[in-house]
Amino acid sequence: MSEEEIFFKQLEIFSKREESEKFFKIVETVLDYFNLNFSDRRIQFSIPESGSLSLSLVIGKKTILLTKRNTLGLHLALLLPYSYRENYQSHPNFLETLSKVSKQTKSTQDQSVLVGFDFIKLDLDKKSDLQKVWYDQINKELNKNPKAKRNIHSIHFYNAIIDHQYRNDILKSINFKMTPSEIQEREIEVEDDDVSDYEFEPQDVKITNEPRSLDSIINRIKYSNIDLNPDFQRNAELWSRKIMSRLIESILLRLPLPVFYFDASDDDKWLVVDGLQRLATLQKFVIYADQSSEEYSDRLILDGLKVLKEYNNKDFNELPGSMKRRLNEFQVTVYLIQPGTPEEVKYSIFHRINTGGLKLNPQEIRNALNQKGEAPKYLKDLADSEIFKKVVNINPKRMKNREIVLRFLAFQVLNADDYKGNISIFLDKAMKKINQTNEQELKGLEDKYIKSLKINDKLFGEHSFSKSISRGKIQFNTALYEVWTFYLTQLNIEEGEKIIQLKTSIIDEFISLLNQKDFDDSISGAFTDTRNVETRFQKIYKLLKDLNFNVKPWKE
Repeated sequence: MSEEEIFFKQLEIFSKREESEKFFKIVETVLDYFNLNFSDRRIQFSIPESGSLSLSLVIGKKTILLTKRNTLGLHLALLLPYSYRENYQSHPNFLETLSKVSKQTKSTQDQSVLVGFDFIKLDLDKKSDLQKVWYDQINKELNKNPKAKRNIHSIHFYNAIIDHQYRNDILKSINFKMTPSEIQEREIEVEDDDVSDYEFEPQDVKITNEPRSLDSIINRIKYSNIDLNPDFQRNAELWSRKIMSRLIESILLRLPLPVFYFDASDDDKWLVVDGLQRLATLQKFVIYADQSSEEYSDRLILDGLKVLKEYNNKDFNELPGSMKRRLNEFQVTVYLIQPGTPEEVKYSIFHRINTGGLKLNPQEIRNALNQKGEAPKYLKDLADSEIFKKVVNINPKRMKNREIVLRFLAFQVLNADDYKGNISIFLDKAMKKINQTNEQELKGLEDKYIKSLKINDKLFGEHSFSKSISRGKIQFNTALYEVWTFYLTQLNIEEGEKIIQLKTSIIDEFISLLNQKDFDDSISGAFTDTRNVETRFQKIYKLLKDLNFNVKPWKE
């Protein structure tokens, strides 16, 4: 993940804009009070690169402020004297963290612990006793003159605190839609990255490059001939106003821009391979500046220009005619993927070329390349179903939930011989196949999917598609999901009832499998390897056959 990606991911911790503003204000007040800035080696703005969502402020090695979210809501922990430890008893969100700290901490007046508070009810007014005690603790840590370990991505956290415009820009791009059910979304157990190694003949690469004026590009955006639909593209609001302003300044200074890549298979609707943030900037600066535009209030007003300072706080309309003409006539290089280019070539280009702060992931690419068909909407509808949210409940961000649905469908609509050890290519084929499937067959697949999820829920409950029924924390295991949904779809009504009656035996046999090294290897790490896929499908098949269920193996 890029630095910006990690930071933006962590901002999902906030369910409301008011929460984010309150949090950043707390940290900002601390920095102002103690006259701290990012150059001070004692402080660190910390965000984890993986795992649960959290933001924290660290002095030396001591976390003085930590936010976390669980099913009870958003909580915030402060570093306080050990005598405050009783306060965390009513805050389960921090029980595990605090219990570990307290075991290592002697009960003396000089020791401190993180104490959790309900974020909404937390009062850190200047007059509050709590603020005074917390500030005293911060002062003690600062006086030790510690040196904090710095993370490279901390600068984005710091900018969001001190730069109000930057903060406003990034928070505008976040959809604050977390609900109690979404808060409980399951973490996906890490699988080894799958390298999309597409094979094709060199002569199949059909790409042309040509110079284009920005005016022609802007007109294509204006008349919807370039698809900027964020449903399958990167977040077009990723850049701050200052970054967008610098791009406009570069154009006005006639500095060359990086090339643009488009899939031009449909001349009336180009798909963006690379350059979305630049295109979104041009849209905001030029198109939104039209006073008749519904987005006029969101137009880009230039800010932070270093050379053309006289244009700061001006929009496109306020530029002199010479500068407007300079922008419209500015030449860029455009690479166009031509009609007739094989799908595998397009997928390879998308994977290799698209860059920027937030690259398209494989499912976003599939969605982009399969717009002419039912597959995108079909996946979304299944991922939005109540049974999916109850049993699977994967975060919809970046279409991960839709990819999970597609993984089920792939093993239904494709043959075992189609699987060559590369799950990404396997899913690409499945997406195309779903687009070619008729409505009646799609309804049949939907019924199978719902049935398999319902049976699995009755069998394993909260441990569905997880190793946790045997050991460890509850995490969604994609390998177990693929194999269990494949076989449970094969059960008729009578067998569906029978398997629930044999629940105890099923669970006992499954736990036994989980404790076998070859099966555990097949659902861990590199579990997309062909041998591992075959192993787990064969093992679950044998488990069900030994209990007299009439199922067919994935691979004969």
